[in-house]
Amino acid sequence: MHRRHAAASLVALIFACSVQLGKCVLSFQHQLPAELQGLQSSYTCAPLEAGQHPDHRVCFFKNLLVFNGSLVYLGPDARSIPTINTEYWLGGELQDWLTNVTSIDLLEPRPQHVVTINKAALTDWPFYHNYFHVFAEYLPSLHNVLCKYWNDCTFDPHTDLDILLLTPGISSNHSRDAVSTDAARQYRRPPSTEIMELWRQRVGDCIGFDWDRSVQSSPPTIVVIDRQWNASRHIININHVMATLKSNYPRAQVELHYLESLNLKQQAMIYNRASIVLWVHGASMANLIFLPRRAVGLHIVPRPHIQENLDWPEELVRDLSHEVKLIHINNTGPDLLPLKTSRITLDWTYRGLNDTEKLAIWEEGECLDSLKRPMDENDTSTNPDTVHHYCEEFWFKTNVDIVLNMTAVIPVIDNLFEDYFPSLPGDSQVVPAHIKGHAGLTKMIPQTGVVPSKVKQSTHGDR
Repeated sequence: MHRRHAAASLVALIFACSVQLGKCVLSFQHQLPAELQGLQSSYTCAPLEAGQHPDHRVCFFKNLLVFNGSLVYLGPDARSIPTINTEYWLGGELQDWLTNVTSIDLLEPRPQHVVTINKAALTDWPFYHNYFHVFAEYLPSLHNVLCKYWNDCTFDPHTDLDILLLTPGISSNHSRDAVSTDAARQYRRPPSTEIMELWRQRVGDCIGFDWDRSVQSSPPTIVVIDRQWNASRHIININHVMATLKSNYPRAQVELHYLESLNLKQQAMIYNRASIVLWVHGASMANLIFLPRRAVGLHIVPRPHIQENLDWPEELVRDLSHEVKLIHINNTGPDLLPLKTSRITLDWTYRGLNDTEKLAIWEEGECLDSLKRPMDENDTSTNPDTVHHYCEEFWFKTNVDIVLNMTAVIPVIDNLFEDYFPSLPGDSQVVPAHIKGHAGLTKMIPQTGVVPSKVKQSTHGDR
């Protein structure tokens, strides 16, 4: 039996009944297709729940037309439609997309062909192409909404539900695979803990991983996630990393995985058996959802001064109720972040830098403050898209590889085996398996293991 959840802060936009997809032609005299003649739109909105923001309401539309790049509401009462967020954190609103035509006879240019969709969810995603944002942020709320309001709680290959994406650059006629409907006026506001826990359970039931298992620390499994070299943030010294881990923790199961060719279930199974998972900042942090209760995530952060590099996984962990422990490990420095030279030197933005700015990038590993100028030299506004932002985001974050500093990693893992895992509730028996630490210390791997005072605990709750 599948649970249905009524969230107090539900954020959704649902278009119900009939959505028409029209293809325009240039002929202004073309007769309207029979399906559109006399068509009128209408809407109703579900009552606001206790504590729910008015913009996060759920509304149902009938006979809404998706046409010529806009949503067309056919009728005289479009101005009475309340404000409805359509997008996750930047606060996009339905009114940004809505065009009001009082009569179908006034619609120009005339549609030639019509496709009728019986039931559709409609939304706007800025990062529809990113696995982390889709799987860990957008999909949980979408699933919650569809399950609550339409009892659409499980995957049905024969469903008549379509999901349409309003993101610019994606044609509404070709977006049947787009997903989600969640929004907020705040910069970032993930789904609630309750929604995330239900999402974990339903995904686990669907693809077959044990969402309720607890971490096993005897013997522990240390999972290292790397990327292929032709991507970015590949761990260049991966052989040294694996050899160091196996040497320091000979009784641990140490595994290296590349996720690019694995399906969702295969990835879930890898994470679900991990005691510790180590990865470089990137979209694979969505898979923290698959970790067993009380497992540890070691987040290798190339640029920790960029706050969002820390915010993304912290927000996710805070909204997971299975007490995953998150530890950030700083991996910054010119020797630790080799830039992908062939990519950057061909970048037209890079070519526009002066010699001092280029030298700082290569010798000091820094984006100078002088780069805080607009990308477009004719832009006199306070546009945040500066060359400095471009330097940080697309060179030092996207076009780098990683030399992983193991002198920072090993002490963290040692502390986990000394303090964290032994304090977890469960069987207190200590398995007599000696582990050699980075300083030649003798370690004991306990059968089970809670949070040491030495390592900061990330907990869910209010921000």
